[in-house]
Amino acid sequence: MTKTLLPPHPTARHASATDSGHDPRKEVRTQEQRSQQTRIGLLEAASICIGQHGYAGLRLSDIAMQAGVTIGALQHHFLDKDDLMRQVVACAYEELRSSVEQQAQASGPIAERVAGSVALMRTIYHSAKVAAAFEIIYAKRDDKAFLKTLAPAFQSADALMDQAWQTRFADSGKDPATLAALRHFARTTIQGLHIQRRVNPGFDEEEVITVLSTMLLQNLS
Repeated sequence: MTKTLLPPHPTARHASATDSGHDPRKEVRTQEQRSQQTRIGLLEAASICIGQHGYAGLRLSDIAMQAGVTIGALQHHFLDKDDLMRQVVACAYEELRSSVEQQAQASGPIAERVAGSVALMRTIYHSAKVAAAFEIIYAKRDDKAFLKTLAPAFQSADALMDQAWQTRFADSGKDPATLAALRHFARTTIQGLHIQRRVNPGFDEEEVITVLSTMLLQNLS
């Protein structure tokens, strides 16, 4: 007669694990944590490598080496190069979103708020993650399928930043369209400065920042 084997009762499994000093649930959590750390490390390594070599010179082997893992580990976490690049952009936009949300409620004289907004933009757009994301987007600008997958993130981030400026400069009397146009102008200017620094490392951007800040203050006062 064949015996039917029943799984041990959960309490029994737990007691056994506790008695032996080994809890497999902790091991699973540790594995998940290691996997997440590896994934984050690969995203950061990709941003660094783009900053060093540009998108055109980017190789998966360089990213794996920078992260201290094998190509096999990289391919375990990302389907292909495009998948990795999409995640780099998504990670950058999440960082951007977090920074903007923290600064949206700034108060004080309008001159201080303008200076703070420009400083925040410089910090955001000069960070390795965001700079890498914009380089990816520029390099893939003709790849409609690639950009389509990122469209929701673009639209969400843009709307968030416009809303943050409307909140920060609500007392300026400017309509939302004007505030959005001013923010877009400031963003484009600061992105241009990043490109200038890449082309000419000795480029002094402070004069441009002063002119930009003065222009914004005049239009928001």
